[in-house]
Amino acid sequence: MEYMENSSLTLKQAYHQALVNPEELTQADFDLLIAKFPYSQPLHFAYERRRFLRGELNVLQAKAILMARNPSWLYDYVQLSVTEVPSLDVIDDDYVPFEELEFE
Repeated sequence: MEYMENSSLTLKQAYHQALVNPEELTQADFDLLIAKFPYSQPLHFAYERRRFLRGELNVLQAKAILMARNPSWLYDYVQLSVTEVPSLDVIDDDYVPFEELEFE
């Protein structure tokens, strides 16, 4: 496994984190990911989103705009509100959620 320089995340975990919640990655982590995967469209979009969420975005970077099919879409994506997904507390590991289904 290849780990990021200043964290305990692997490249795979850092890439996933960049797409799920880019605000939690450091600038150094993003720089390393972009250096490793320079043509990754979602990674560049996530970086722009991170810049927006941190209040650092004045203008979209040209490279991200060139990778986007439509610059307006990219700008809308970058400004999407963050939705918090509630976590479930596991009480019993043996419990399996069950729904009754009606068949016609």
